[in-house]
Amino acid sequence: MHHGKVVYEYLVDGVPAWQTHGLNSASKVFTGCVAAILADQGKLSWNKPLHDYAPQLNGTGYEGVMMQAALDMQSGIVLDPMAEFKALGQHPDQGSEPAIGVAGLTLSVKQGTGKAAYAPVCTDTDAVGMACKSMPELISELIWVPIGAKEDADMTLDHFRTPIYNGGMCATLQDLGRFTNMLLNKGKVGNKQVVPAAYVEDSTVSTSCLREAMNGNFYNMPWPGAAFHNTFFLDPDRKATYNYGAFGNLLYVDHDASACCVLLSAWEKPNEQIQEWMSALQELELVNSTDFRTGLQLGLAQYMVKEAGTGDDTAPSSGSPATSKGQNKLASVLSGSFSGAVVSVCVQPLDVIRTRLQADAAKGISRSTAGAFRVLVKEQGVRGLWRGTSPTVARLAIGVGVHFLALEFIKDAIYNFGSKGAGHSHGQLSAAQAFFSGGLSRGVAAAVTCPVTVVKTRMEYVGTSSVQYRGTVHALRTIAASEGASGLMRGFWPTVLSNAPFSALYYMLYSDLRRRFQKEGRSSTGVNFVSGTVAAITATLATQPADVIRTRMQLVAHNGVHISPLQTLKVATKTGGAKALLVGTVPRVMKRTVQTAVVWTLYEELVPRVTMLAEALNGSSKSS
Repeated sequence: MHHGKVVYEYLVDGVPAWQTHGLNSASKVFTGCVAAILADQGKLSWNKPLHDYAPQLNGTGYEGVMMQAALDMQSGIVLDPMAEFKALGQHPDQGSEPAIGVAGLTLSVKQGTGKAAYAPVCTDTDAVGMACKSMPELISELIWVPIGAKEDADMTLDHFRTPIYNGGMCATLQDLGRFTNMLLNKGKVGNKQVVPAAYVEDSTVSTSCLREAMNGNFYNMPWPGAAFHNTFFLDPDRKATYNYGAFGNLLYVDHDASACCVLLSAWEKPNEQIQEWMSALQELELVNSTDFRTGLQLGLAQYMVKEAGTGDDTAPSSGSPATSKGQNKLASVLSGSFSGAVVSVCVQPLDVIRTRLQADAAKGISRSTAGAFRVLVKEQGVRGLWRGTSPTVARLAIGVGVHFLALEFIKDAIYNFGSKGAGHSHGQLSAAQAFFSGGLSRGVAAAVTCPVTVVKTRMEYVGTSSVQYRGTVHALRTIAASEGASGLMRGFWPTVLSNAPFSALYYMLYSDLRRRFQKEGRSSTGVNFVSGTVAAITATLATQPADVIRTRMQLVAHNGVHISPLQTLKVATKTGGAKALLVGTVPRVMKRTVQTAVVWTLYEELVPRVTMLAEALNGSSKSS
């Protein structure tokens, strides 16, 4: 789910949507949330030992253990990995040894080492469950009903009818989606606070003590620097939490990406848990930088988007996730094109100012951004700031569609190649593959729209030229007639080189900077803002020389001068030095920043509405 909307759901082999599935150790999260709610209500205290609420824990290894230590699985008690199987009577070599059940095992453990170390195999969660008493009823009352669950959940019991708090929860995929989305929304469903917001926020905060407790642990191997807190595994590089259950079950909440995922699995190799965990994350494309935010902002609008929380019709019932693939592709293209067109109108003055700065610099005229603005308004009036808007809108509309289609072809080629080589599954891209496919598809779109880009650049500066264009079509015809087909492809390579690398470079830098800042413990909002700003400036500076060369090449043809990119580079640096290649950077950075924010907002609002409209029209056409 992304921003509260289902973007992908896949039920394997006809499994019905109402079918519950065991979570194994991921079940711990429900015990932790119930304990947090009771603590918020004043019925439990983080600063009191568990035996104050469960007297039967007196004289056991849990005497004196605080609830926080138990939820962090740092009671100091470490069990044999097979102890729980023996307690449940499930050990292959059980023999005549009696099954003592979960409660019997919890009450029989001895005092721990006292060392604050994470212990993956212990009964800490069951001890918290004893303190909370009627856990199944509490989960139902405090969590399941408030989140609007559509199906009953189950709790596995041992032979003594005792709930298995640390691994017995069973629920449906969609209801678990509702639960993780509640955590993503800081513990709220609508206007109702279900789980205390402070607890949800605290569950994302890693500390040196928590990281040290996990250091060298078996579960710490995939991500050095990870931590375990309040029944959540904490991602070391971003504000994201995991609840992992054996055999590949996974609840994932990524606060940075505003995304949450649920994976229910019955992995065939139970002894390879690290591989299970990594495979689960790779299946969701979350082990690398290709997260939901990156995917959508790069224009990878390939997911099925439907409104969440509307009952059984929130996703396909079973089988292939491609049931409405074509329809949703169209919705994504239309939404992206419209939002891009709208924002292009808003930021067009910045593009006009940038073009004017670069064109004047080619004539040896040096101006500031404010100076170029004043000259433009004086010469052409305020309307002159929107010169070239029509080809800009046309370029965006065509470019988004071409980019999207090219991306699909490129990704399919990567998947097919990977399935023959490295064994990648469909839907999974590495960071390098995402960089390549995003850059190449953006390059293809830039190449296809090059003629419109030429027209856009000419119309933005045509106010000081003898050539007057009456519109986009007239400009295309005039340039083709006077300069030939090659005139419409003027600045082809600089166009591609200024467009293709920008997005991939931006997101690569953004992700890296965010990881670095987060390791220093800075706030998520500040990290996102600073990382995004620095990445935008850096990516703009890196591609600015190509943008300057493109503008010069597309403008000098007015005078019948046709020179190569290399010649243009030499002329620019000879007359203006290296700084000539950075002319127009300020308005271009401003444009990129505003453009990202507005396009993102409009896209998120439009896609579900266009999808619903398309489905309604499709349904009416079928019925007729």
